[in-house]
Amino acid sequence: MLLAFRMMTGMSRILLASSLAVLLATAPAVKARQTAKLDSQLATETFDAAWRLVDESPYAVRQRGIDWDAVALRHRPLAARARSMSALRQQIQAMLDEIGESHFNLIPGDAVDIADSSEQTPPLSGYRDSGLVAGVVEGELAVLRVAEGSPAAAQGILPGWRIERINGSAMAPRLAEIATLEPRARRTALMYFESAIASQLETRAQARKLVLTLRDAQNHPHTLEIVPAPAAGELVDIPLLPPALFQLQQQRLALPDGGCVGLIRFNLWAPALSQAFPKALAEVRECRAIAIDLRDNPGGVIGTAMGVGGYLVTTATPLGYFSAGGTTARLPALPRRVTDDGKPFAPYEGKLAILLNGRSASTSEVFASGMQQAGRATIIGTPSAGMALPSLMNTLPNGDRLLYAVADLTAPNGQRLEGIGITPDIPAPNTFATLHAGHDATLEALRQWLQATPTLTKEKP
Repeated sequence: MLLAFRMMTGMSRILLASSLAVLLATAPAVKARQTAKLDSQLATETFDAAWRLVDESPYAVRQRGIDWDAVALRHRPLAARARSMSALRQQIQAMLDEIGESHFNLIPGDAVDIADSSEQTPPLSGYRDSGLVAGVVEGELAVLRVAEGSPAAAQGILPGWRIERINGSAMAPRLAEIATLEPRARRTALMYFESAIASQLETRAQARKLVLTLRDAQNHPHTLEIVPAPAAGELVDIPLLPPALFQLQQQRLALPDGGCVGLIRFNLWAPALSQAFPKALAEVRECRAIAIDLRDNPGGVIGTAMGVGGYLVTTATPLGYFSAGGTTARLPALPRRVTDDGKPFAPYEGKLAILLNGRSASTSEVFASGMQQAGRATIIGTPSAGMALPSLMNTLPNGDRLLYAVADLTAPNGQRLEGIGITPDIPAPNTFATLHAGHDATLEALRQWLQATPTLTKEKP
């Protein structure tokens, strides 16, 4: 039991450091070199750094039958002769492709570095938020949601507006570069691109102002300056990560027949969730169904997912299996029977949906996969990031990012989620037409799902 506890503690930290760490803590160590002329020395240093990071990873590619030294001999000379970033990236990615795993990818630095070129003044103190949530729709960057009462709402910005520039930085060239990548690398690059955009628009600690160039539904141009307002939330300090702002909201979505759907949304799998989730559940559990909104949730501490699962299952439910250092551990959700203050508690047995999108990663994928495969939840939205494996992302000497695995994780049925993600039971992609009509495609699909399955549940008011 002690060994299992230690293993689970270490695994939680590795999982924590997978997608969430690279989204919040990655910073270019040598940003000045991104624009330097590519010479043989820089090309060789970049290749060697990528090769060494993979070689030293606990994922242990050598133990998987790969002659990693021979791989270097095949690609290093070609990388050293590369005189363009494109040629160098081709050789590094070719080296990574010999591993045969989808979670080893090279991400162009330009795809994730959205510069604050117009932000020359010192940052304001505290966490601030513009109220905008954006994502890629039909190949363009679009406004997906605008928070009521936010600085963005005060400027009249609406869902469906196209975002052409952020602080003078054009979005189209970055998206065009991502579009040229191979499918699996493109999927990963899109996830990091959207996360980099989120770091500019959503809650963060250093936002003073934003200058956005947008086009509305009638294709009229707008250049707007937004001063983010103080953001609400609970400051949490998670090991291995910088401080972050934990946010959870619950609401009741009205149904045409007068009923409701309870919607619980949180942005991180943080330890604070253990106290916040049961309170939110109590507020909405009498609704016809509950939906857990994990869209844009990059992950966090795996133990919190097992804890949340305990409020939603009546039998022990595996969420997945984690392997590191030759040892495998089960990640179970165990039924919660008492509250923290010792009072009897009955897990929620009603209809359950989980909402996902391309930025749902790591712990979010582990949780959703386990609940889906157990037949406990219906998944609605778009495919998840496919980044469930514990992985890290480091900056290479040329400014590009290397994503590489440090351990292995499988779903309850033994299938990997890495590079594949979770396929929704009900696909609900946003389009410009739905956004301009004022609809959230995922929430509309959620309502339609309930209308199509009006069965009674075991839940009682």
